Amino acid sequence: MRKPEAYPGLLSRTIYTTVAPFPRSDGFEHVLYEAFELAADPYALIDAAQADRPLFTYANQAFLSLVGYSRDVLEGASVADLLLSPTHTGTSPEVILTRLAEGAAFTERSVMQDAEGVLHVPAWHFSPIGSSGTDWLLRLDTKSQEDGPDRIRLYAQALQSVKESVLITDADLEQPGPRIVFVNPSFTEMTGYAPEDVLGKTPRLLQGPKTDRLVLDRLRSDLSDGRPFHGETVNYRKDGAEFVIQWEVAPMVDGQGKITHWVGVQRDVTQQRLLERLVLDVSEEEKRRIAQDLHDDVGQTLLGTAMRAAALERDLAESTLLDPAIEPARQEIMLIRSNIRDAIMRMRELILGLYPFSIEPGGLTSALVELAHDLSKRHDVSVEFHYTQSVFLEDTNVATNVFRIVQEVLLHAIRYGKAQTINVYLRIPNGHAVLEIVHDGAGLEATSEADNVSTSLTLIEHRATTIGAKLLIDDPGEDRPVNVSLLFGYVQAELAS
Repeated sequence: MRKPEAYPGLLSRTIYTTVAPFPRSDGFEHVLYEAFELAADPYALIDAAQADRPLFTYANQAFLSLVGYSRDVLEGASVADLLLSPTHTGTSPEVILTRLAEGAAFTERSVMQDAEGVLHVPAWHFSPIGSSGTDWLLRLDTKSQEDGPDRIRLYAQALQSVKESVLITDADLEQPGPRIVFVNPSFTEMTGYAPEDVLGKTPRLLQGPKTDRLVLDRLRSDLSDGRPFHGETVNYRKDGAEFVIQWEVAPMVDGQGKITHWVGVQRDVTQQRLLERLVLDVSEEEKRRIAQDLHDDVGQTLLGTAMRAAALERDLAESTLLDPAIEPARQEIMLIRSNIRDAIMRMRELILGLYPFSIEPGGLTSALVELAHDLSKRHDVSVEFHYTQSVFLEDTNVATNVFRIVQEVLLHAIRYGKAQTINVYLRIPNGHAVLEIVHDGAGLEATSEADNVSTSLTLIEHRATTIGAKLLIDDPGEDRPVNVSLLFGYVQAELAS
């Protein structure tokens, strides 16, 4: 990779090669460098010494502005890795690499995905520099990129064989839009809808009762702001069957940077989520077995030992009256009894956390109230649960996992964060259930090094993903409260009695 001071010389060779010879003079190369830097067209220099990995060595301000990357990020990065979209259209990266290896100037049209995720389809003009065969000048021409039907046809040709489900809509987000203008065969295979079933209609036809309104609101917000979107929710096939999709939406822009269409890439993750739920179920059963063993074996042994220690302590208390030298032994037995009591309390806490249970529909709010009261009593801390509306969740699996997430976050804050004051807030803005946990303990960064803590956090995140919830962790640092929020979808609510 060339250093910045090498740019002027290389740029001067570019000008002399592609324009006309000028008389050389001191400082002339720096003038040429400034001319390139201020040029309106996007220019970049490419080092193709590695045939399978051409690298950017320089980009002017217009190029940096177009792609949205800083010079530090762009220079030294691979052309293919940085700019060519995974779902590229037009010329493939392999074709461009082959053309570079041939050594002659060429122009190809291929998709470019900028730092914001916006898709462009510029003409890529490559010109060799000098005689090395490895130095190239690249100019991106976005003004000539196809718009309208020609542009859609370009995408359609490239997306026919893509394995992921892809649809393209127009840019109008207001109902009844956006309207579908293209779907690929993988879309038909995944949803059961043929192109003639959906062209001209809105993607909302895939939605149904279990489609998460929270996710759809975020989709609308991101697209309204011109941002790419990534999310996961339940959709419905043509035959009414539910399936879980993970999908990404990116804007397509014309030569003036105006959004003309939206491209959505969808993946069916139903089986993956079912497998994750099965793993959780197996994990719960294993926890039940461990809890039973703790209760039946370890628990009974500890209780028996505690009773024997109590009897021994009473005997020593009587003997101390006759022989004061026995007092230290009695004090030691008292300490052992205290440690055994602590161990029994800790074991009961473990059993409570391990033993599986299921929350009935409508029972989540009361379960959280009881959890806060129980933790306050057992750990001598302040845990308060605040709510004005009760949550009604029909899916007992979702309710149970929400409870487990809150339980594990609270125990994490008490055990490892050493929190003394914890507030749990249940809010239901516009039917969207949000649980917020705020505490005064140490932040997650300060407590996540131990393996058992790391495993606990991983399980919390896994539970959230399994039920389609969104977990937000705000860890602002020392002397500021830690905030953990769980957004778990659209729910029914009723005023607290």
